[in-house]
Formats: sequence, C-alpha cells, structure tokens
Amino acid sequence: MPYRLLIVEDERELIEVYKIALPRYDVKIVDIAMDGMEAIEKYRTLKNEIDLVLMDHRMPILSGLEASREILNFDPGAVIVFGSADVQIRGEAKQIGVKLFKKKPFGIKELVSCFQALLG
Repeated sequence: MPYRLLIVEDERELIEVYKIALPRYDVKIVDIAMDGMEAIEKYRTLKNEIDLVLMDHRMPILSGLEASREILNFDPGAVIVFGSADVQIRGEAKQIGVKLFKKKPFGIKELVSCFQALLG
C-alpha cells in the first residue's frame, strides 16, 4: 500500500520535484497546501485519506510550526514530518508533537526511509 501524503510547501520548484520523485517510491501525493492556513483546512478535510504530512516551516499566512500545532490540536495522532533548514526550531517542533524533524536539504530516498520508519 502506498503512503498517502499531504505536502505543505510554498516553493513551487520543490513541489515539482516531489510530484516527480515521490510516486517512484510508492508515495501517493493526496494534496498540496501552499501555506499554513491551507494546510489546516486540507488536513481537516482529508484526515482519513492521508497517512502523514510533510510540513515546511517558512510559509505565508501561518508558519509550519503554527500549522502543525493546529493540526495536532485537531488530531493528536497526526504524523507530521517537519522539513526546515532552520534547525533552531527543531526542539519546538518536537515539543508540539511533530514526529520527525528533517534538516533541509534532504534526499528523496532519505525522506521515504523516514516515512517507512514512522509508518512501517
């Protein structure tokens, strides 16, 4: 069964990379949100259709931390993989319940390995 993913990312180029590369590793991109507010709305709508969220940090409207906090308040069992070059926020991300923090940049194979470790 493929991993079902909600991508939260505002960089269009990175989204295109994910769209091309992740399906090769049996990862189904269910939807994409380009800001934190959209991420919350899409998560609430798609909760039963996704296995995990790949969350960016610096985005318009709400940051990845703010969006993650709201998603985890709504669904404490949400599996969020947080990706950011801003390693100073790793502790805060983990404290609010993010399952895994990945320092950007990271490779697609490395990312999929993380999904496998989290979801089996």
